[in-house]
Amino acid sequence: MLSQKSTQQKAYFALAWVSIFWGTTWLASKAGVEHMPALQLIGLRQLSPEFHSFVFYVAKISITQRKTMDIDLSIECTQFHDQ
Repeated sequence: MLSQKSTQQKAYFALAWVSIFWGTTWLASKAGVEHMPALQLIGLRQLSPEFHSFVFYVAKISITQRKTMDIDLSIECTQFHDQ
């Protein structure tokens, strides 16, 4: 029963967060349309999260590759040492 209540609280929190986030982006879009064309604003609004996602995944891949490279080097060093 406790886990179901916890899940329900998480769902309400997620709903509140999404409502607040979408509400603020709507206000920003409404204010932004006064200063630039709507299609340009939509393009910037779509490009921004895509850019941040790209940077995040590139950083994540480089970190993963570094960890793999460290493991490969340690395996090669132990193999060289055993010979």
